[in-house]
Amino acid sequence: RHYAPRTPLSIVPAERLFNEVSAMIVFGRRVGILELQREPSKLPYLERGVFRFSMPNTPVEYAQRLYAMLRQADAAQLDQLIVEQVPASEAWCAVSDRLRRATCAHSPDTP
Repeated sequence: RHYAPRTPLSIVPAERLFNEVSAMIVFGRRVGILELQREPSKLPYLERGVFRFSMPNTPVEYAQRLYAMLRQADAAQLDQLIVEQVPASEAWCAVSDRLRRATCAHSPDTP
């Protein structure tokens, strides 16, 4: 909770990123996407009001940049941050845990 962003955060599989963001845009929300680096990006062009944060493809580098990216998202005063789900492997376990904790900070059940 100490490192949780002010911006509400949700984690979605890569194949659902575009649909999730598109739905938010329809309602006029300012959205950020935290996605793994790609060459070229698999996401189609998105409209203004969408902020894209490209993250490293290795768990160590991702973890090193994560909190800085969350602070940048907060500084952009976004309504929502959509995070691409990281790979489900042992190497990514710590990153996955940090992301999960960041989403829990906005849960109504969180004290």
